[in-house]
Amino acid sequence: MKKCLVFFMILGITITAASFIHADVYIKQKSHTDGYYYGGINRPAVDSTNELWLGDGKIVLITETSITIIDKEKNHALIINKSAKTYVETTLPIDLSKLGPERVAPVIKAIRYRGRVKETGKTKTIGKQKCKEYAINTYGVYQGNRDNELDTTLWASSDLPFDMNKYRDLLFNIYRLRNYSDELLEEMKKIDGFRIAAESLYYPKGFSVKTTTEVTEISQKEPPPGIYSVPQGFTKKEKFTIPELRRLLG
Repeated sequence: MKKCLVFFMILGITITAASFIHADVYIKQKSHTDGYYYGGINRPAVDSTNELWLGDGKIVLITETSITIIDKEKNHALIINKSAKTYVETTLPIDLSKLGPERVAPVIKAIRYRGRVKETGKTKTIGKQKCKEYAINTYGVYQGNRDNELDTTLWASSDLPFDMNKYRDLLFNIYRLRNYSDELLEEMKKIDGFRIAAESLYYPKGFSVKTTTEVTEISQKEPPPGIYSVPQGFTKKEKFTIPELRRLLG
């Protein structure tokens, strides 16, 4: 869950700039989570790469475990489990509580992520882009206590050659897939620009684990054939199991 949340906080929301005209927008991002020891187990460091394609009224996010396709015209999302070669289709806006067994839906709704976003007033140049700094705190609530709390320092730039406003609703559906509450989604609107990098701290039990993320490529490309479709040989199912949901989310 933590790695996914971090990645999805890298995504941009409110850029106002000139759009690419012909090809789609391709964004590549790398992530590193430090290793740590907990509960008698050494957990090794994890490095991962994610890809995001922004098309005409549709987007696709490709992670190492899943593919998420969101199509505004068809008013649906396809959430694909790469290892099991299965997928679930759902209408927009995405509601995570509808993707698993009905008996866990109330729990998913109860633990939706909350949080706050604050612009710090600081700036930082990353590559060629001047970025604003934001402090973000997100957390779930379990049995009245904060759970899966994450503190993130995020740098966003508005100096980019495409208009992210046209993708805002689509990207918010990805946030909903990560079980963000409506209140947290409103907070995320405070971020001006596309998220270029972030450093996040997760707190398992009395210590912190750091994850760093960075966008390594933003370019204009012709998308591969079928990139916005379910791969051949994958089977549709009505719901994900609880273990499948956990694997897909992180």
